[in-house]
Amino acid sequence: MFARAGERVGLKHWRALDVELPRIADSTRGRVGAAALHLETGRAVSLHGGMRFPLASAVKVPVALQLLARVDRGELALDTMTCIEPRHIRPGAGVIARRFSIPGVALSLRNLLELALIVSDNTAADMILEMAGGVAAARERLLALGISDISVDRTILQLLADIEGITDLPQGTGVTPERWRTLKTAVPVECRQAAERALSGDLRDTATPDAMVRLLAAIWKGAALGRESTSLLLDIMARCETGEDRLKAMLPAGTRVAHKTGTIEGPIGYGARRPRVLNDVGIIDLPGGAGHVAMAVFVMGSPRDAQAQASAIARMARKVYDAFLAADQ
Repeated sequence: MFARAGERVGLKHWRALDVELPRIADSTRGRVGAAALHLETGRAVSLHGGMRFPLASAVKVPVALQLLARVDRGELALDTMTCIEPRHIRPGAGVIARRFSIPGVALSLRNLLELALIVSDNTAADMILEMAGGVAAARERLLALGISDISVDRTILQLLADIEGITDLPQGTGVTPERWRTLKTAVPVECRQAAERALSGDLRDTATPDAMVRLLAAIWKGAALGRESTSLLLDIMARCETGEDRLKAMLPAGTRVAHKTGTIEGPIGYGARRPRVLNDVGIIDLPGGAGHVAMAVFVMGSPRDAQAQASAIARMARKVYDAFLAADQ
């Protein structure tokens, strides 16, 4: 079930992972995929690492990557100001839709990038996707890095509509939170249920844990972006304010984790209390010069509540942290 790479150091800790990670995954009673890679040595571990999982808002990482690639080429500037227009407004996560839906506010490209990654703002995410060149450009950038198992296929607005079973999505305009509630309410229950069933087999906007870890490694090693853009992206991800109960939750206080979460709310009547999808992907700093670990954990279809699913991610992160740290000693 697990693949190992590198030296056979700390073998007992690897054997513990063989038992502990599947046990934690089983506790969710859902589908779980996890992968971790020690960036300095190449030692790796993977549980269902080749299985596809919905990215949810973790898709904002490859979108940010493509945006910064354009910055590196001189096609965009981070200090460029963009007015927030009604057509930009998106429902769901973030602050722009709640606070700046009236025209007249302008934000820099860097501001939008920070909002998309730090608070997972959906309006900012679709704005940077547009400036990055759209989904095709994001996919092409991944393929140029040799990563074929991460797919970027839709805007955040279209992704949310498909998840909710909304088929009459307004085109060429924004969707305020109030309008979104109206659209959701109008969806027949059977259409919502069909959309929920379709999620598990939809390969759009998905990734394998192994591929996500490879992307994180490419970013950290400077293979994906120039030095300044690499530093900026990792700094922004280290300031992520979502998912405090996931990868970071059980690590020692002060551990730096540059990460991005993803969540898809649960079935009708459960909402955020029982998510259909709960993810966290990022780079964990080990203490004492022991290196860095890129890690991705995806949970899908669990009947357990959000706290239990997040706890499983946190426990996996701690087991991997301890095993990689022990293997370095």
